[in-house]
Amino acid sequence: MHYKCEQCGYETHSKWCFNQHEHGIEGTLKNFKCNQCDYTSHFKRYLSTHKLVHDLDRVNKKYKCEQCDYKTHLNASLKQHKLTHVKDRLKRHKLTHDSEGTYKNYKCEL
Repeated sequence: MHYKCEQCGYETHSKWCFNQHEHGIEGTLKNFKCNQCDYTSHFKRYLSTHKLVHDLDRVNKKYKCEQCDYKTHLNASLKQHKLTHVKDRLKRHKLTHDSEGTYKNYKCEL
């Protein structure tokens, strides 16, 4: 059997999933929110499982940024974070140029 929500178009073959969706739409289920990020769930057990991610992050953050206090357990996340410093440096550097693109007594090192 196929179930479709008239309010938003959500579709599923599971009656249980559809009922859970309807309860969420109607606002009868609680919305459990993580106090460390913007994750939310209608189910407390899902929030509890999600919070394990933050616990692991605290324990296993072996990759550290040399330019700030950022730490992570994933090298890929550190590489992505480092790009924010490059963007900040570029913004600051651009401020050393006037509107015509000439230098203001500053030696460009980029």
